[in-house]
Amino acid sequence: MNNGLSKSLIVGAAIFLLVLAGLHFTAVTLSAMRANNAFTADLRVPFLFAVYYLSWIGVFIANFYILTRYLPVYGNRFLVILFIAGLFIWIPCATIIDGKLSDAVFNTGLGSGSTVGILFKVDPITYFTKFLVYCYVFGAIAVLVYYRMYQGARIQILEREKEAAEAKTLEVQQKLTSLQLQLAPHFLFNCLNMLSALARMGKRDELVFVIARLGDMLRFVYEASQRNTITLAEEIDFVETYVKLQQARFADKYNFNMTVSGEPTKAKCPPFCVHTLVENAYTHSTVDDEQNTEIAVRIEIGESRVRITVGNNNPAKIDSKKLGVSLANLNDRLKLLYADRYRLDSAGDDGSYTAQMEFPHESED
Repeated sequence: MNNGLSKSLIVGAAIFLLVLAGLHFTAVTLSAMRANNAFTADLRVPFLFAVYYLSWIGVFIANFYILTRYLPVYGNRFLVILFIAGLFIWIPCATIIDGKLSDAVFNTGLGSGSTVGILFKVDPITYFTKFLVYCYVFGAIAVLVYYRMYQGARIQILEREKEAAEAKTLEVQQKLTSLQLQLAPHFLFNCLNMLSALARMGKRDELVFVIARLGDMLRFVYEASQRNTITLAEEIDFVETYVKLQQARFADKYNFNMTVSGEPTKAKCPPFCVHTLVENAYTHSTVDDEQNTEIAVRIEIGESRVRITVGNNNPAKIDSKKLGVSLANLNDRLKLLYADRYRLDSAGDDGSYTAQMEFPHESED
C-alpha cells in the first residue's frame, strides 16, 4: 500500500469518528432532555465530546503511524509494548474526560473535585469496558498495519519475480541472438565454397546466377538473424532459393521435392530451421554419376503443431561432424523458444537419411 492509501485510511477513520461523535452527542442530549425537562445546553458538553473523540482519532493515527514505521524493524514485541503503553495513557485520560462529560450532562457529581480524583470514583466495570473498547480499536489498527505489511511484502515479491523474469528473458534473447549470429558466417562459408566450385568447373552462367542471388539471400540472413521467429512462408522462400543455387552447381544430380499442407503465411518458425535440415540432406549425401539423390521435404501445418520431415535416399556421409554442429545449433534454438514442447531427431541407415522436427503452431499476428 502506498502513502496515498494510508492517508485515505486515516481520513476515513477520522470522518467516521466525527460522525459517531455527532450521533453520540445528539443521543446524549436527547436522553438528558427526557430525564430533566429543565435541562439547558452547556457549552462544555460539545467541547468535551470533541476532546473525547479527538482522543480516539489521536490514538488511531498515532498507533497506525508508529506501528507502520517500527513494527517491521522491531517485530511483534514492539506491538505488545505499544499496546501496554497506550493502555496506561489512553484509559486514564478517557476516564477523566468521560467523568467530566457525565457530570456536565447528567450532574452525576463524578467530575467534581480534583481531576485525578475522578480515576478513584469510577467503578471497575467502567474500566473493563474501556479496556475492551481499547482492545478492539488497537486490534483493528494492528490488523490494518499487518495487512499493509503483507501487501508491501507481496508487491516486493512480485517486483523481484518480474525482475527475475525480465533477466531470464534477456538471457534467452541473448542466447538466441548468439546462436542465430553463428548461422551467418556458416552460410557465407558455404556460399563461398559454392562459388569456388562453380569457378573451378568453369560454369560461368551458373556463377553469375549464384552471385545475383547471393545478395538477396545474405540480406535475408542478416534480417532474419535479428528475429526470434519468422513465417514459414519466408522460410520456404529462402529454402527454394537455396535449392536453386544447389541446382546451378549440381545440375540434375539432385531431385528436390517439397510439399506443404496448411497455410505457411500464418505459422511461425525459428529462422533457418527448414534450411538447416535441407542443407543437411545435401551435406548428408555424395554426388554420384550413377545415381541421382532424391531429397524430399514434407511440411504439415496442423491446428496446434507443425511437423517438418526432410529425407534423402543417399546417406553417404552419415557421420558428418558438420551435420552434428548445425543440428545442435537448431536444437538449442528450439529449446530456448519452446522448452520441452518440441521434437528434433534424425536417423540414417544404408538406404536413407531422415530428419524430423515438430514444434507448436503459433499464428503470426
